[in-house]
Amino acid sequence: MSTGDDKPQHGGWFSMPFPINVDNLFKFKDQCAQSSGALHTADGDAMRASSIVGQQEALLVEECQHDLQVTSDVCDEISNDLKELTNAVSELAWTMKSVRDEYEGIAQKARACGLLVTGDMVILFDESDDDLLRSYNELQAQAEVQRLNYERAEH
Repeated sequence: MSTGDDKPQHGGWFSMPFPINVDNLFKFKDQCAQSSGALHTADGDAMRASSIVGQQEALLVEECQHDLQVTSDVCDEISNDLKELTNAVSELAWTMKSVRDEYEGIAQKARACGLLVTGDMVILFDESDDDLLRSYNELQAQAEVQRLNYERAEH
């Protein structure tokens, strides 16, 4: 069988592999956003606690305030990192959703015009039908665009 890169003599095929679970990407994005929010709240709580401790007259006030400041700084830094991760995962999820939806559309168009679709493969058995061959070539080009979109998003 041909990979679809060359003109097949007795037909050809191209594939649209998509091993990504888009729903899980969106769930992970939401978990990152929630964690970032919780750490942002913890940062504020540590600063309020430091303020309360600062009003005390105990020997360990300065040490306790230092520890609370370190805690606040760490929470703030991780919260910001999680915000960046949330944005990156969101962008990946939306791009992958688009690729997945386009692949599904290509498969539907392939079935509608009489091509065989099995799993992630579109198969052309007979290239003697010019309309079928033209449809196959158009869909193969669309699949290649989506493959490149997938690779760019993954990178």
